[in-house]
Amino acid sequence: MALMSLPVVLIMAGLVASIIGILSMKILESYNPAAALRYATFIAAGLFLVFGYAVVYYLDVNNGVYWAVFSGCIGRLKGLQRQARQVQQQIL
Repeated sequence: MALMSLPVVLIMAGLVASIIGILSMKILESYNPAAALRYATFIAAGLFLVFGYAVVYYLDVNNGVYWAVFSGCIGRLKGLQRQARQVQQQIL
């Protein structure tokens, strides 16, 4: 039963992390707008990783499932970082 509910609970954890990331824009509004958006994305992703681990732990699912979620999230963040670097190089 835990494996059936895991995707839905992970989606809910991601939604909460995204809302907190959006609310963090109030704190980050003093930064450059592009940097604030990037930092908010990283904050939401970090929170999702923490929440995701808690979900996997409390649903008593194999830890390998968390590492799959972790790998996908880190891969996405590395892609965003590379994209930001390319944009900066085009500007300069």
